[in-house]
Amino acid sequence: MRVPIITYHAIGDKNSPLWTPVEVFEEHIKTLWEHGWRTITLGELIAKIRSGKNLKEKTCVLTFDDGYESVYNLAWPQLQKYKFTATVFLITSYCGKTNQWPGQPDTVPEEKLLNWNQVKELSKGGIEFGAHTRSHASLTSLTPDRLIEELASSKESIERNTGKPCRVFAYPYGDYSSAVVNFVRRFFDGAVGTNLGSVDDTSSLYMLPRIDAYYLNPRWIPQLQRNRFKEYLRLRQAMRSIRRLVYPDYQAQPAAVESEAELSRQDSAT
Repeated sequence: MRVPIITYHAIGDKNSPLWTPVEVFEEHIKTLWEHGWRTITLGELIAKIRSGKNLKEKTCVLTFDDGYESVYNLAWPQLQKYKFTATVFLITSYCGKTNQWPGQPDTVPEEKLLNWNQVKELSKGGIEFGAHTRSHASLTSLTPDRLIEELASSKESIERNTGKPCRVFAYPYGDYSSAVVNFVRRFFDGAVGTNLGSVDDTSSLYMLPRIDAYYLNPRWIPQLQRNRFKEYLRLRQAMRSIRRLVYPDYQAQPAAVESEAELSRQDSAT
C-alpha cells in the first residue's frame, strides 16, 4: 500500500509557497483524473486502515490546511468537476477572519478564511472537515490544559457547525511530540503532519506523512507510487529541514497573543 496525501493551503497567485497557482491546481486535479486516481477523505482512509480493508489501486487524499476561502471559491468548483472530495483543516477561532493568527510570519500574505456558512455548504457537498486547533498554536509549547482546550474546542466547534463528527487532525506547523500525540489520540482517529512521504504499511495513524503541493510538479503525478518519487521526497525533506533551521515556519515569540477569554468568546459566537 502506498497512498499519497497531498497538502494544499490557499489557491491563487500570491508569491508564497503556501499558495498554489490556479492553473497548477487545475492541472494537478485534471492529471490525477486522467491517470485514473480516485479520492477519498482522510477519515475514510484511516477507517479503512483500521479495519484492514484493502484500498483500491490509485487512491489518494487531498487536504487543505487552515481553511482558506479560496477552497470554496476556486478549489471546490474543480473538485466538483471531476467528482473529487477532500479534507479541510480549520482553525476554528479564525473562521470568517483572516490568517493573521499569533506567530504568523510577516512574509505570509494576509488572506481570508472560510466562514461557517461556507463550511456548512461544503460539508453538505461531501467535503470533510478536520481540526487544526482553534488558534494555530505550536502544540509543543503549550501547557497540558491549554493543549486540551485547543484540541477539544476546535473539535466541538466543527461538530456543532457541520452536524458531523470531527475525526481527523492536522498539527500546526507539523510540530508534535510523544506527549502531544498522546493527547491527540484522546480526541481523534488519526492525524497528519508535514513530513514528506506517502502513507504505507509502516505509517503511524497519528503521524501520517503528506506530499506538499509546492513540490508536486504535475509531471510527477504518473510516478506517485514509484520508488523514484519516494527518493525525490526524501531529498526534499532533508533540504526543507535545513531551511527551517534558518527560516522557521512561525515566530517563536509573537508580538500579540489573544487571551483565553477572547478566544472562548469567539468560539461561543459561532
